[in-house]
Amino acid sequence: MSFVETPFGELYAEPSRNGIYKPKEFHGSGYKIVNMGELFGYDFIGNQDMKRVALTDAEIEKNYLSDGDLLFGRRSLVESGAGKCSLVVNPNEKLVCESSIIRVRLNKDKVEPKFYYYYFLSPKGRARIGSIVTGTNVKGIRGSELQKLNVLLPPIHTQQKIASILSAYDELIGNNLKRITLLEKSARMLYEEWFVCLRFPGNEHIRIVEGVPEGWEKKFVSELLSKNPNTKKIPKNDYLDKGKVPCVDQSSEFIGGYTDDEEAKITSPLPVIIFGDHTRVLKYINFPFARGADGTQILYPNDEKISTVFFYYALLASDISNYFYARHFKFLKAQEVLIPSKSILDAFTSFAFPKMELIKSLRDQNQKLKQARDILLPKLINGEIPV
Repeated sequence: MSFVETPFGELYAEPSRNGIYKPKEFHGSGYKIVNMGELFGYDFIGNQDMKRVALTDAEIEKNYLSDGDLLFGRRSLVESGAGKCSLVVNPNEKLVCESSIIRVRLNKDKVEPKFYYYYFLSPKGRARIGSIVTGTNVKGIRGSELQKLNVLLPPIHTQQKIASILSAYDELIGNNLKRITLLEKSARMLYEEWFVCLRFPGNEHIRIVEGVPEGWEKKFVSELLSKNPNTKKIPKNDYLDKGKVPCVDQSSEFIGGYTDDEEAKITSPLPVIIFGDHTRVLKYINFPFARGADGTQILYPNDEKISTVFFYYALLASDISNYFYARHFKFLKAQEVLIPSKSILDAFTSFAFPKMELIKSLRDQNQKLKQARDILLPKLINGEIPV
């Protein structure tokens, strides 16, 4: 089955609009604002934690995002990021997007917005976006060119069926992500209860002097770090969409991409912690991986009595101020960590370690679901599979 094509702009409910720009003195309170971090971090945007910006009634009325809006990245340092598309889904409060994002509101009487989210996720849609990307150092698209793009226009009932089939995979992925969040939260809360509030088992019988329980000690992070081995690094531009080895870097995405370079694969020691020197992102890695090129620090404790999972949650609890694009590793190494008695540390590890293993299993499930969805995606979009 082949579908007709039409200029994308013919499907708009109103002209596309760039997001809003507000000086930094307006940031900190008010309405949620979708920044590029959310656009690249989430395919479906609605009720995530976001920064806030103060807006007038007129500004919010003109710029608010609605369920079904498509958001496109106007600018990116990498070509694959230019024109990246996300879908606004059931926001529970009014929100806006920043000026580096294009908002497209489609006519829901004519089309199913979720179908066009999947269309621009498909190889055909990405190729169409690629045809309007311009720029050398910074890649970008313009709304005026986006509206001229020819897109497929199946009958609306076909759009809805295709979106429903593909959404089933994404709903399972979303449910797994919620479980991951809850598992991480439970371990983080226990860490804070025991090692920040000092309400650990048996605390009522332990003398505490200057915030340090008897038999515990404080050490700087720098004292706890093993020497970082020299490992081959994979530049972001060399990432593959699929490959033998996942690439882990300092980006907000847990897996940045893939490589087939077996020489870059790190299999020992595991688990380790990835720290983003620029972004301050922390990731607990308990599977073979390749290291991203820029600002990706590999950390693990030099004392076998200290588990990596304990060290990970200790680092998460550290207060590392944002010095923007500065190197933050030196500030992390200057943080202090409270090292508990062996019995308390082992008890925390026994609680947290199985949760991290379950998180790995859920991420593996999600990867398989994405692969299955991505096999179906082009065939459904191109009309190769009847619905």
